[in-house]
Parts: sequence; C-alpha cells; structure tokens
Amino acid sequence: MAKFDSVKLRTLMEIAKSDGFSSRTFRLNGIFYTISQGYDQTLPQGKENHIKFVIRKGTSEQRHDLILGNSYPDEWNVIFKDIYEIYWKEYTERRKNDFQ
Repeated sequence: MAKFDSVKLRTLMEIAKSDGFSSRTFRLNGIFYTISQGYDQTLPQGKENHIKFVIRKGTSEQRHDLILGNSYPDEWNVIFKDIYEIYWKEYTERRKNDFQ
C-alpha cells in the first residue's frame, strides 16, 4: 500500500481541472477512470481538499476518496502515471500551439 501525498494530490487536482471542469475521465485498457476535485469542510484542517477517484469497468463502479495521508493500492501508481503522461502530452501540444 502506498501513501497519498501532497505532490500526488496537487498533480491530480491540476489534471482534474485541466479541461476547465472539476473532473476528467480517461479510458485506459477499456476501463474508465474519473478523477475529480473534492472539498469537504468536515475533514481535519489540511485534508479538506481531496480527490474522488471512480473506476468503471462494464457495469461495475468503484468509488474512492483519496485523502492526504491515506493508503491506496500500489497498482494505482501505474494508472496515475498513465493519466499524467496523457495530460502532459496534451499540455505540451497546447503550449506548442500557443507559440505558433
């Protein structure tokens, strides 16, 4: 199990907002992954911001709240890496077009 740290939180929040909305959906290997920015005032100070992570495969759906300091399965690191690579490729393409 890996710990959800502030770097992953900020990165995933940036990706979630990258389309101008508060959530973003990715399709990887036939599975849909949705990340969205969450805010809950009832959580302790410093943990109000969190990521809502939804995994959809076929008709099943799993919902997870990723809160700073909580643990998550190690295999999700591969998913987060793939999502980040897609986002980074899109970001660099947009930046290239800005300077043409």
